[in-house]
Amino acid sequence: SSLAAQQAGQAAPAFRAENLYSLGSLDSVAVMQGGLSIQIPIASFGSEIRTSLQLVYQSSAWEALPQTCPPLNNCAQLYPKKQSRAGLGWRVSLGDLYQPSPGGAHTPQRFVWASSDGAEHALYPTLHPDDPQDSGDPIPSIHPFEKVMYTRDGSYARVKCDTAPPETGGYGDCTVETAAGEKHYFNNTSGGTSASYRLESITDRFSNEISIQYLSNPTRWRIFDDHTTPNSGRDIVLTFFTPASNAGDQPLLLQSIDLPCFVANGEATCRGENGTRTSWEFGYVLKNTFPPSVFGQSPVSRPVWFLDQVDLPDGSIFSFPDYSTTTVGGLMTME
Repeated sequence: SSLAAQQAGQAAPAFRAENLYSLGSLDSVAVMQGGLSIQIPIASFGSEIRTSLQLVYQSSAWEALPQTCPPLNNCAQLYPKKQSRAGLGWRVSLGDLYQPSPGGAHTPQRFVWASSDGAEHALYPTLHPDDPQDSGDPIPSIHPFEKVMYTRDGSYARVKCDTAPPETGGYGDCTVETAAGEKHYFNNTSGGTSASYRLESITDRFSNEISIQYLSNPTRWRIFDDHTTPNSGRDIVLTFFTPASNAGDQPLLLQSIDLPCFVANGEATCRGENGTRTSWEFGYVLKNTFPPSVFGQSPVSRPVWFLDQVDLPDGSIFSFPDYSTTTVGGLMTME
């Protein structure tokens, strides 16, 4: 049902204006349900159109996969979210479009648009429950993916897709239209047979553009705007690696972010001179970890990659030294 598939406002990840928080310099805690969010700014990018690249943590780091457990058939196992490409709960992205793994009322089966701040916006066939279906969509709604979908959490985003099942084209390419007038273009790399989306570009109402180029199948992401030339050094490059096979629930992990180094207000914001390149470096630790319990089940220990350390361009370090086999997070310190 739509009620079972909806994320409650108090439980939905990321910072939301309608919720109550206890705020720190980098982190915030949702007072009603205890969810922790951390946002570490990395870079503000673009000339006319601006977007921010952030290292974001959400304590709702797991998704449920249903298991068959007679006679109740209500078992599930928790796995790290595949969008956490910087260790359990951590992500760096300009946006994702995906369908969470089905897990009953604990995980929404509706498609989700995740913005760069880590907020997960569930998508619905209409803006309001009583609105009529858009032209070309089935009446009544029969599939969680439609050619036109909307958020209902106050973000007022609309998603328009070329095709939708059961049409011949299957899962078509999609455009997320935001309330700020931006268009986020997502390409389906599966050719329509399944939903496997990645962000290709962001444009504003004046046709300014930020593009993402995927290299090395695709373990290198290059972010650039329409003023970037091959030798300008203005682009940002994210490099990923494939972790050990015994932790296949996390297919990619972020290794480094290579970006320009500038001097602001007469002071170097990172190591090196103005016009040179610098980088953020990410280190990980593999731990056998017990996920949270689901439906009162005893959780099963599984190997999970945790973010262990981040080396910043200015020489400082974020470290996370207090992981153990019974916890799902660590204490963040800065040196």
